[in-house]
Amino acid sequence: RLSIPLRSRSSSSHVGQARRTGAMAPSGLVWSLLYPALFLAGGAIAYESCSAADRDLTQVECNQGEWDCAYCGISKKAKATTCADYRGVDAPLEGQVWIVIVGGIVACLMAFAIGGNDAANSWGTAVGSGAIPVAYACMLGGVGEFLGATLLGYGVSGTIQKGVSNPTDGNCWACGHCDSKMNMYQFGMFAALCGAASFLLVVTFVALPISTTHSIVGGVVGMTAAAIGWNCLNWSMTGLGGIFLSWVVSPLLAGIIGVIMYVFTYLIVFKAKDPVKNAFLLVPFLFGLITAVLVLMVMLKSTSTKNMDIGVKLIVSAVSFVVVMVISHFLVMPRVRKQVSEMQSEANSQNSSASSSTGSMNPPLDIPSPPPSLSELPESNEQKPPDEAVPTPKGMALFTLAVPTAEQRMARKTFQILLVYTAFLESFAHGSNDTANATGPFTALYTTYQDGRYACKTQNTPWYIMAVGGAFVALGMNIMGYRVITTMGKKITQVDFHIAFCTEFASAFAVITGTLANMPVSTTHCQVGAVVFIGCVASGFKNVSWPMFGQIALSWVVTLPISGGIAALMMFFRFFI
Repeated sequence: RLSIPLRSRSSSSHVGQARRTGAMAPSGLVWSLLYPALFLAGGAIAYESCSAADRDLTQVECNQGEWDCAYCGISKKAKATTCADYRGVDAPLEGQVWIVIVGGIVACLMAFAIGGNDAANSWGTAVGSGAIPVAYACMLGGVGEFLGATLLGYGVSGTIQKGVSNPTDGNCWACGHCDSKMNMYQFGMFAALCGAASFLLVVTFVALPISTTHSIVGGVVGMTAAAIGWNCLNWSMTGLGGIFLSWVVSPLLAGIIGVIMYVFTYLIVFKAKDPVKNAFLLVPFLFGLITAVLVLMVMLKSTSTKNMDIGVKLIVSAVSFVVVMVISHFLVMPRVRKQVSEMQSEANSQNSSASSSTGSMNPPLDIPSPPPSLSELPESNEQKPPDEAVPTPKGMALFTLAVPTAEQRMARKTFQILLVYTAFLESFAHGSNDTANATGPFTALYTTYQDGRYACKTQNTPWYIMAVGGAFVALGMNIMGYRVITTMGKKITQVDFHIAFCTEFASAFAVITGTLANMPVSTTHCQVGAVVFIGCVASGFKNVSWPMFGQIALSWVVTLPISGGIAALMMFFRFFI
């Protein structure tokens, strides 16, 4: 079996260390291209080495928690006085290229599945409401995901690693210690990718929206428990405890925010004396508000802006609010006003025709009558009902599926472009953050491949890896995204432009709130929670498909056990049989 000798090994404490020297330190894309060539050629890479004498450390026998003398990363903060030669598990995978190649393929499949499931969430209600055809939604969403991953991708492998277990903990993976288990950790990240990707592909095929973050976390939990034990897992609120709590907090928080936004716009716009006039006054404000919310969300999560003063972030967010509000008022709303005028003309024409033939005023023919049950809901709120006359609509009401008046329908039309704009911004934000669910574990695997048992520092994922991940997310959304889009937009409850916007706003605002409160929240759970809560208020409890919601909730519960179980089985067969 060919392998690259990553560090010189000797009986003394001068064991090679993963600090490369000058000309021997290619990085980034060049480094990734050189490694396979060196592997095939059987070449060696020179490293600096450290020893106990170099740092005035006393060499002792290897015990749990003792530093490795060859590890040059022993900092002064550790206040170490002793070290020992490496006596951990042999590293059969160290320097082998196959795990990087296969791991890269699995990471691409993971990104593909993210596009087919998680990325499609942002467009479910937009498509279900008829604001945009599913083909255009997938194309726009794919562009947003790719741009977000490439331009503002902040995939940090440490987010996935330390949230479950700390690689440098002497009681866990013990990176940098004499009993390091980083060779098992390398294969473990590969197993976690396999478990998460396979589960995601299956649930996407059956059109169930789940959290891709929880899928990869489940894989890491499974491989950690199998290799080290349950005591190594991080059960705090910043780790698994927060993830379990988010199953309840995420949909509940988004649902409450969504109901508040829905009732606010319902009273301000749709129950006003002139709904259309109020809509044209409010919608530019909502353009600016959703922009400010999503700009703040990205700045709170991005590694490039995360450490920026919160005051500066709020100022940038406020400026984006004003700029977008003004632009939408002068550039977007005139086009919307033209569309509303055309609707008014068509309604007047239909009313005149109906009045002359029946002697009574009927509502415009494009206003649907309320369906008797959820299973008979139209695929889009813009569909035309049967040609027979329907009773004069009394207008929208809470907790019941009512037919809107002509004025309310025209006011609802003003939310269409706002909805598509919001969905695209969410795709951009999602691509910049959740693409790391595929690229983060691969970066951890590749870093361990490079530095072996001394890959203790978390590294930012290079932009070109984020770009490849974003491209596969976009591909997955365009090939498989329609499945989850259909579930989110048409199988839970009836949605229109107004309900759909409130859902997207609630999801984004819930993520902001959770981030500020250091509470991990799932965008998928937020989307589903908002749809269900708003659907109950807008249409009534009986017009929400509770069996479908039950299937989705069940898929959330089994996400961690199944993806983690697959990873655990791979670890078991690799190291214990």
